[in-house]
Amino acid sequence: MAHLTCTFSSECLKMNTSLTIVLPEDREMCRTRVVYLLHGLMDNCTGWTRYTAVERYAREYNAALIIPEVQRSFYTDMEMGLNYFSYVLEEVPALCRRFFGFSEKREYNYIMGLSMGGYGALKCLLTKPERYAGCATFSAVTDMPGRVAAAACRVPEKSDLFALAKKADAAALPKIYTACGEGDDLYPENVRFAKLLQESGAGNLFEHWEGIHDWIFWDAGLSQAMPDLTDMEFVAGIDGGGTKTIVVCSDLDGKILREERFGAFNVNSIGREGLTALMEEITTFLRGMGRCASLCIGAAGCSSPSMQEVVAEAMKRADIGNWKLVGDHEIALWGALEGKPGICLGVGTGTFCFGRNERGESVRVGGWGHLIGDEGSGYALGRDALRAVTRQWDGYGETTTLTEAAAKELGIDTGQKMVAYVYGKDKSAVAAFSRAVEREAAAGD
Repeated sequence: MAHLTCTFSSECLKMNTSLTIVLPEDREMCRTRVVYLLHGLMDNCTGWTRYTAVERYAREYNAALIIPEVQRSFYTDMEMGLNYFSYVLEEVPALCRRFFGFSEKREYNYIMGLSMGGYGALKCLLTKPERYAGCATFSAVTDMPGRVAAAACRVPEKSDLFALAKKADAAALPKIYTACGEGDDLYPENVRFAKLLQESGAGNLFEHWEGIHDWIFWDAGLSQAMPDLTDMEFVAGIDGGGTKTIVVCSDLDGKILREERFGAFNVNSIGREGLTALMEEITTFLRGMGRCASLCIGAAGCSSPSMQEVVAEAMKRADIGNWKLVGDHEIALWGALEGKPGICLGVGTGTFCFGRNERGESVRVGGWGHLIGDEGSGYALGRDALRAVTRQWDGYGETTTLTEAAAKELGIDTGQKMVAYVYGKDKSAVAAFSRAVEREAAAGD
């Protein structure tokens, strides 16, 4: 994660001010979920990153963090002071979209805060609910009129959370998560506010446990809120090959959100333990993307009971209910022809030919694996290339430039190194040498 401090001139505040910013380093910002994280009365824009594991949570859920500096303003536009509410509600998001390319779409934007920042987060949400996909607060100040009653001050309706919540259209509100420690002085007003939200029909989850007004509670609350709120719904497809696995995630409209590559998938090559480790890596990635509504896995070796068991166990652990495991020949034909009848010839680490007619009848040829089939595959070409090298060494094969290529590219210049490479690595390492066959043939070998 990139950790930045940004100092700039604010139009709303008429002065220079700062933001603390945490950004994923390997994502397009226009497709990154953004959490506007508001600090409390006794802190500044550095508190969240200094006293909690928020950066680790952001990394786990692929979120960006924007933490504005607001002093002791209570996120309010003051008659005799600065316009901090307008600054947080309007200027900060607009500035960050301009600086970093964040999306304006509701599903990418969240707001959270603690104590005074919890008040600010709820105030922003109830003022502009259409802007946020979710809101979370921890030990929030919710009863502002009660807080200033002793000073005989009047709190306008636009700054009274109870008044704003009563007027709000519950159906228009996103998910709300509120939490407060049972030993916190603010606990009674948080209970009352949570009850109001519940009675109005708003989608609020209120959690409370033993705790006080401190960073220990706020860190625990944040760890609960992040996965609950930043669960963008998406669909995914997995192309599990003998050399590499490609995972593609898209939104529900089919727009590609992210593509990621992993190692070989075929259980017959990497074994049950290898596939278990790979599925854990993939499902961790998927959890970080949000909530996977549907998943299709196309893989070589899908008929293996061992693969089916490993995948089913991984789906259960990841809480992905809607999933399907099919052969890689199925997804190849569907991807090429979008369900129409036809024939697909697949040539990768392995080879197969698969076809389906207008009546839905299908037949597959090949796909027998590298030991007894896969003619013309990347593995077969790489294997035969290395075989040509050994035959030259043994004196009964033709001289080939592949010998020099094997030494230069793979470090294989002795029989001992050849045996160690071929039998000590997975078949993807052998398949990778197939590129040399095409190159050396084009050069005249």
